[in-house]
Amino acid sequence: MMKKIASPECLKETSAADRESPVPGATFRILPDPLLDHPLIGLGVEAEPPPFLWRDPKHVTPPLRARIWEVIERRLALLRPAIARLFCMPEQWNPSLDGRTYTWDHPDLQEYLRMIRFLDRLGCGINLVLFTQFREPIETQRRAVYAMIGFIQKLRDDLGIRNIRWLTLFNEPESVFRQDSPLARAIFGHDPPLHTWDEYVSLNRMAMELLRDHRMGDIRLVVPDVAWGGRMRRERMTLTAAAFPTEDVCFSCHHYNPEDREYYETVPDAFQYDGLQEEVERYRRLIGPTRQLIVWEFNYIGRGFDTHNPGVDTKGRIALEAPDAGAHVAYRVINSLRYGVDGLCLWHMNDGDVNKFGLWRSPNEHFGFKPHWYAFRLLTAAFRPGQWVLRVEGDSPAISLVATRDGQGKLRAALVNTSETPAIAEIRSADCDWRLAYRVGPVPSPSSSDEGLDIHDQPVAMERTGILRIPLEPWELVVLSNDRLDRLQE
Repeated sequence: MMKKIASPECLKETSAADRESPVPGATFRILPDPLLDHPLIGLGVEAEPPPFLWRDPKHVTPPLRARIWEVIERRLALLRPAIARLFCMPEQWNPSLDGRTYTWDHPDLQEYLRMIRFLDRLGCGINLVLFTQFREPIETQRRAVYAMIGFIQKLRDDLGIRNIRWLTLFNEPESVFRQDSPLARAIFGHDPPLHTWDEYVSLNRMAMELLRDHRMGDIRLVVPDVAWGGRMRRERMTLTAAAFPTEDVCFSCHHYNPEDREYYETVPDAFQYDGLQEEVERYRRLIGPTRQLIVWEFNYIGRGFDTHNPGVDTKGRIALEAPDAGAHVAYRVINSLRYGVDGLCLWHMNDGDVNKFGLWRSPNEHFGFKPHWYAFRLLTAAFRPGQWVLRVEGDSPAISLVATRDGQGKLRAALVNTSETPAIAEIRSADCDWRLAYRVGPVPSPSSSDEGLDIHDQPVAMERTGILRIPLEPWELVVLSNDRLDRLQE
């Protein structure tokens, strides 16, 4: 079980003079007006059911599968994700790809239906991704689109699933559906692409028309779902904004870039990255304040990362096993929301025997929580759909802050210190009456207990009207509120 990080005494008014030596500080001002003209969508996870992340599905025996499901359902109920993303392989349960003839007793489909039903009961918005048929001829891909539309219609009409809100045609399609540009050739080479950007646009337009024809026009297409480095994300997002200038699509990118500037000293120009704030603000200006912008995949990574492993940090530790991993994940969430992202979806909810990006470990490691589980669960409890992200003034190289207010006057703010030095944050907010704080610091050891999150509300005292000074330990996340967070303690 995670030990308490701080006692209420740590939250009394504190000044730099109270400490033995000066500590860095930051001042933020929370403004009353919202950042965007629509509320927050929320935080969530990639949630494919077993045996998706296993190298050999035969290793997932029926008893093991039952145990995996038991853990998944209990922990997702604790996490309460607002959004979830699932890869779909429609040829497994609709081999003809006609969108009509489904093999409902297919074992993999049964697993997907169980997950979709469970997420639907949680009230979680679901994004279904056409994951396969990536390299097939364009006509086969069109049929796969029919298969996905037919599948979603059956989920709605026959099973009563109401929370399918997004459809994505292909995960990270930029390597196959390529634009003709110097950047694309620099990254992917000069061989002719299997498919073109225009074909990608046409498939998405076809899917929009089919959704409208099947009375499912409320489901948004997710585009361009791009991952390949900062320069490629910028180019594909610009192309997408031009291709869909007025359509109500959900703009999406994946974000794994390290924020360590030294990392880019030896990176080719095609893979350069200008930082999280610059990127998010650029995309929000590009698409405007109204349309959705969701980071449908993200996590904290280190040097030497690959598809299945998060790499190592500057101290040589596996990035997502390091005690400060939660602070790094929190940094991405806080700054993404502050600068204009509507929601973020963490890759992945759990480890398999291959992929090691999960919030908890594989069965061989007794399903132990990773260090970033604690921070992500606190953030997911704090920032719920329907809240309005407020404008914030003030910057700091070490401390990040985001704040929200909902329609009932509930206030939330999250701060994280991403440095090895204690710090103090001064928050100025004329109409915010902060009363409680929740803290998560570095987590040095794994826990397999579902009671591992030992975070309790702790009182805070405003120094004077509209001003709160909060001490932050190294790599510490603090969430402030004016009331108790729902269901944080079970």
